[in-house]
Amino acid sequence: QPGIMRMAFQYVFERANRRHENMDVLLQVSFYEIYMERVNDLLELEESTQGEDEQPVESPCQRKVGMSQDGSSFIVKNLKLVTVKSAEDMLREVWQWCI
Repeated sequence: QPGIMRMAFQYVFERANRRHENMDVLLQVSFYEIYMERVNDLLELEESTQGEDEQPVESPCQRKVGMSQDGSSFIVKNLKLVTVKSAEDMLREVWQWCI
């Protein structure tokens, strides 16, 4: 049974292809998390030190948040964008930072 992320990504591609049958569709994705009031770019990692032995570890880059011009929503600035060609590409990008 496919998970909710896989089904959502497949739905996005199916809708895009169905609406634009005679066109090539280019999708770009970015992924972020909000954790402890910090916004982290999940596709852009930075090296930092952590723990007693100060070993370098990779962690998501923190990003700044701004408001849209009309003030109705927020915008995460400078998120990394990745071009994807399939739902599998999207999943691969999401899970890459987890490993």
